Amino acid sequence: MDSFELIAYPLLPISAMELLLGFLLLNQNRRNNPVHRSVAAVAFFSSAYALNTASCISWLRGHDHIFFARLNWIGWFAIPAGLQFLYYLRPETSRAARMVGYVLYPYWAVVLTLCLFTDLIVTPRYSLIPTGTPGPP
Repeated sequence: MDSFELIAYPLLPISAMELLLGFLLLNQNRRNNPVHRSVAAVAFFSSAYALNTASCISWLRGHDHIFFARLNWIGWFAIPAGLQFLYYLRPETSRAARMVGYVLYPYWAVVLTLCLFTDLIVTPRYSLIPTGTPGPP
């Protein structure tokens, strides 16, 4: 087992636990509480990021990993969800939290779309291994 697998395998149960947390929060959300919804969104986006990172690292062994590297930008969706959570803690009908959602979710959707379908952010020569570090065998 190499160092990449030591990172990838623990990310799988972490992703599953975050996914479970998101579903539990939505299931317990009887009165449609926006705080629960925003924390569930953080959990879902973190779960997707952890699962994709585990996949990306496991695909590093001689396979094309560009799609997974591009999809890793999904983790940035946790920022608007986290900001909404913080703003919803004050009043549950926070206008600032809604504005964060209206502005940041479309912004990160555009960034993710650019990452997935163009070479503007993640180039074809993208490497997960920093320059000067020996790669896997």
